[in-house]
Amino acid sequence: IVSNNTYDSSIELVDWIDSNDNYVIKVLPRSLIYKYNLYHKGIGVLVFNRHEDIFIHRRSATKKVFPSMYDMFIGGVCNSNEIPYDTMKRELKEELGLNLTKVNDYQTINLKTNL
Repeated sequence: IVSNNTYDSSIELVDWIDSNDNYVIKVLPRSLIYKYNLYHKGIGVLVFNRHEDIFIHRRSATKKVFPSMYDMFIGGVCNSNEIPYDTMKRELKEELGLNLTKVNDYQTINLKTNL
């Protein structure tokens, strides 16, 4: 964050939300959201092939949670003002290279965690 009230574009901004996801308390850098373990939105996607096998991948060694472990979720944090559906499409592109214009079959689940 720079002093003239503009943000460094390399800093990810995330909505700090109330515990019931009713409203945004403040927009903060992702690092502060993690540092203070504040409520925020994120997504996790299970990817299946046509045989209903689940895609499994190995997490990066630099991840904060479960580094270098195998994972069945593709996921990430919602950027400020980003709806979870758009986060899902962005993460599928970033992590798997899938450039999807529409996802037909998905479900939304609200989950609170203390990771």
